[in-house]
Amino acid sequence: MSKKGLDVADKLFIDAQQLLEGSFELGRKVIKDGFEPDLIIGVWRGGAPIAIALQEFLAYEGVLANHYPVKISSYVGIEKQGSQIVIGEMQGLAGVLGDSQSILIVDDVFETGRTIEALVGEIKVMLGERVPTALKVATLFSKPDKRKSVLEPDYVLHTTEKWLVFPHELVGLTPDEIHTNKGFKY
Repeated sequence: MSKKGLDVADKLFIDAQQLLEGSFELGRKVIKDGFEPDLIIGVWRGGAPIAIALQEFLAYEGVLANHYPVKISSYVGIEKQGSQIVIGEMQGLAGVLGDSQSILIVDDVFETGRTIEALVGEIKVMLGERVPTALKVATLFSKPDKRKSVLEPDYVLHTTEKWLVFPHELVGLTPDEIHTNKGFKY
């Protein structure tokens, strides 16, 4: 182990360009599938930039969708998930859901599945009989070996078991890892 976290061999560093291109590729998968969401929910923090780029790609392809970020948290540290899942902004989401019939939930990583499962459950409770005809999940990365949910993502770009380090992340990295992988001298 490095002094601040996992060995560098256990980490997969994703740079900003890879994140953007991956988001567009994820959008291409949605288009190829023929799915046309009328609402895209980006899971804050990690799913937000992916949802923004994916929504832009869909708009470029002629699929116009409303969008909304939802904060979901359960992590208490690197690879340490807490037992309680906290979902914020549900009142705001309730107003955006309206008569949505096709919803796409976007996140950076689909690991245990617990957070997305909780969000889907809350959406179903909020909408009652107005549950959308289609509710799908898109993610850049899936970690199937860590799954604790029966829910599976509909669109996945990559499968891995490594710890993913996204462009904005610094916690758990050594100053050398930050310099080498992010080009920032700490």
